[in-house]
Amino acid sequence: MIGFTLIQLNHANPAKNQKENKGRHCLFCEKPIPKNSRLEKVYCNVDCKNKYNSRKQQSSRPRPVLTRLKS
Repeated sequence: MIGFTLIQLNHANPAKNQKENKGRHCLFCEKPIPKNSRLEKVYCNVDCKNKYNSRKQQSSRPRPVLTRLKS
């Protein structure tokens, strides 16, 4: 029964399955990663890795709370 539901879930989204079958894609620029890449298999080059990490750090910073001044 469990195996049957897993098969159904895989076939529910064929576009996602095709993308996974073609190989890994860069987290930053979405380009396919070459098979001989020495980086962890999530970035296509060092620039994308640095840009992705800096963007992730910026988004995780807490935003300043704006308060109204009483006049």
